[in-house]
Amino acid sequence: MKKLIAFASLLTVSAGLMAAPMHRHEPREPHRPVHAHEHKAPKHEMRRDFRHDRREARRDFRQERRLKRHKAAQARKFHKRHAPAHLHRHR
Repeated sequence: MKKLIAFASLLTVSAGLMAAPMHRHEPREPHRPVHAHEHKAPKHEMRRDFRHDRREARRDFRQERRLKRHKAAQARKFHKRHAPAHLHRHR
């Protein structure tokens, strides 16, 4: 009787393990290319990497320009606030 109970509990444990949700980083099955472009030559991948690099470079450039613009605006505000008195007069 004890053996039967132990076997049943073992079964429930294994069933629980099977039912546990699989995490994303565990591959469910070997990856099968779905899209046509995944069969193409590796030069397409190179091109994609190049495009990605260009995109990153553009983003960095834009961010830098934004920062410079922000700094310039701050400087203008600061100058307005701390300008000599004759510049405070409204014409």
